[in-house]
Amino acid sequence: YESALNNPAVSQHETLLNYFDNIVRHYQKKLYLYYDANKVYSDALSAVESAERFLSEYYLNSAIEKTELIRDNAQKSELMNRIDVVRAKIEATKAVQAATNAVVQAETSKSQTDVNTARNIVNQLPSSTDKVNLSNRLDVVQSEIDNAAKVAVATQAVVKAEGSKAQADVDSARTLVNALSDGADK
Repeated sequence: YESALNNPAVSQHETLLNYFDNIVRHYQKKLYLYYDANKVYSDALSAVESAERFLSEYYLNSAIEKTELIRDNAQKSELMNRIDVVRAKIEATKAVQAATNAVVQAETSKSQTDVNTARNIVNQLPSSTDKVNLSNRLDVVQSEIDNAAKVAVATQAVVKAEGSKAQADVDSARTLVNALSDGADK
């Protein structure tokens, strides 16, 4: 309980729910020995349905624990298959969130390293609209980085041309400036 309470990723509400749920589960396991098989299955089914509805680790763990108490292998297998689907959905949601966080970091920092890191994370996602949208956002950041680099090179060429007054430097600077996208920097 103490370690979960100190974890910033776990809300106090979820921490308390987990703490009390662990106590309840401990005694439930002992009491289930006296319940009939239908009650055990009904409780497990309800827990699986909650996990499917809320897609949270808390409900997933509850579903797993209650399903493990089922003695009938066919019923247990049916619910474990549904649990596997929930687990996959939760993992997919976590992967999209991690990719989104990486893209936001790249958008904020405008750093090539952050763009490369985010691109690697996004590329690991399965094909989806989330992947396409995140990739498009990275393309915009990459374009901004590329444009900033072109502006820096053109600016250096203009400064050189102003200093040297040589026609070759002026022509080179003009070519670089003309290659820039229309905007304030041009």
